[in-house]
Amino acid sequence: MDFKLPALPTALAEVIKIQRAPSPDVEALVEIIEKDPALALYVLRQINSAYYGLRKEVSQINRAVTLLGSKKVCNLVLAAALKQTFPAVKGPTARAIYQHILKNSIATAVFSRDLADLLHLSSAETAFTAGLLHQVGRLVLLFNAADHYVPLWYKRIPPMKQVSLVSPFPKAERDRFKTDYLHLGAMALKRWGLPDEFAAIVQRLRTLELVTQSPIRILPLIVAIGRSVAEGIFEPEGYGSFAAYAVNGRPTLLTALAQSRNLTVEALDEFLDSRREDVQEYAQSLVHLA
Repeated sequence: MDFKLPALPTALAEVIKIQRAPSPDVEALVEIIEKDPALALYVLRQINSAYYGLRKEVSQINRAVTLLGSKKVCNLVLAAALKQTFPAVKGPTARAIYQHILKNSIATAVFSRDLADLLHLSSAETAFTAGLLHQVGRLVLLFNAADHYVPLWYKRIPPMKQVSLVSPFPKAERDRFKTDYLHLGAMALKRWGLPDEFAAIVQRLRTLELVTQSPIRILPLIVAIGRSVAEGIFEPEGYGSFAAYAVNGRPTLLTALAQSRNLTVEALDEFLDSRREDVQEYAQSLVHLA
C-alpha cells in the first residue's frame, strides 16, 4: 500500500530547531506562535486551563512564554503541531484510537524527558521530541487505512473478557500492511526532513533486545521505558505492544537503564511511579483541549 503523508506544519520543524539550539531564541518562538492564530489560541487556552492554576488570565503569547518558560511552551507547540499534522478523524471508533495515540505519545514524551533530566543528560528535549514523534507511523496508518487498522486495536481482556483499546503488535501491522508503525514512522520523519537522530531512535525501537544490551543507545532505551510506562497508564497492564518486549513488564527495560547508569531498578521505578498522575493529567489536558 502506498501511504500518503500530510504536509508537516512549519511550526513543528521551526520549534525543533529552537529546542536544539544551545540557548532558545524566545523572540523567534513568540513570533512562530503569533503568526499561527490556531496555535496561539491553543497555547493560551492551555496556559489558562485548570492544569496550570494561574490566578490571572494570560492573553499575550510573550507573557505565556515568560510564565511557563520557553521549554514548556516549545513542548506545547510540538503537541499542537502534531495534532495539526493529523487533523481529527471521522467516526467515534477511529477518533478514540486517534486520541489514544496522542495521549500515549505525549505521556511517552514527558516520561522520556523526565528520565533524561534525572540522569543529567543534555538531550532531555531531544528525548521529549523523540517520544512525542515515535508513534507518527500509527497516525499514518490510521489516516490512510482506518477500516483495516481499527480492528487491530481491540482485544478481549480476561477474566471478564472486556473489549479494551490496546496498541497492536508490530507483527500484526506487518501481517496486514507489510510494514509496521516504527518503520513507517522513521520513514515519515526522514521524508519530512527532521533531524536524522529522531528517525534513528524510532527505528531502533524495533529491536529492543539490542537496545537493552547497549548502554550507548541511551535515548532509544529511555523512550522505550517512557512508552512502557505510558502504556501502563492508558492500557490494560501487560497487554501493550511494548510490554511484550519485557519479562514481567517494565523491570527488564529498567534493569538495562539502571545497569548502564549505576542506579537501582527500585529507584527508577519509584521515580516513574511518582510522576504517573501528573503525566496522565498533562497528556489528557493537551489532547482534549481544543
